[in-house]
Amino acid sequence: MRQLLLPTWCPGCGSAGVSLCRECAEHFTHWFRAESAADALPPGIPVWAAAAYAEEAARIVMAWKSGHRPDLQGPLHRLARHLGARFGRSRRPGAPLVVVPAPSGWRRRWRGNEVVAPLARELAAGLHAVGVPARSEAVLQRRGGGHHHLGKAQRRRERAAAISLRRGGSRRPWEPGAQVLLVDDVLTTGATLAASAAAAAQLGPVIGAIVLAATPKPVYRE
Repeated sequence: MRQLLLPTWCPGCGSAGVSLCRECAEHFTHWFRAESAADALPPGIPVWAAAAYAEEAARIVMAWKSGHRPDLQGPLHRLARHLGARFGRSRRPGAPLVVVPAPSGWRRRWRGNEVVAPLARELAAGLHAVGVPARSEAVLQRRGGGHHHLGKAQRRRERAAAISLRRGGSRRPWEPGAQVLLVDDVLTTGATLAASAAAAAQLGPVIGAIVLAATPKPVYRE
């Protein structure tokens, strides 16, 4: 009866009765380095991704980001905790981490559809669960909205000018030697992460970023 009144389906493949089916969830288990496909990222910022931003994974992320599928929040937040734990297990004991979400534009904030900051909080919880001292801090702000119609060079300049530290910075004292781990939902050109890294580096060294999905590196065929 509940399914008749409020039908649920997996946005990846259309399977009825589930928010995210097991097969489509498997698309977010391909942990890989993704920075080579982002030409706007400066050298030295590694990016780890859980999925290639294509086909089923892209449909799932877009359904979640649009705000039309709030039921995806639970599965994707659990995925973020898993990613945090996975990263934490591979990390040698050392400096505490501050997990910093890439900031969203004002339209998304106005609609109350902020997705990256909650993702960062869950990822920090996953790090903490495996013994890595970590906390999430939304220390960055962004003026304006997304301009996805811009070219790569224009988008890079727009992001660099729009992203900065929030006034007052962190809500809590910054631990001595703390390092920054950035979080975003999707990596495309890398312009947002590059600008976020430049701003966050004022607080501590940026050791890399974690994203849910990354645009696959183009394959050129003759």
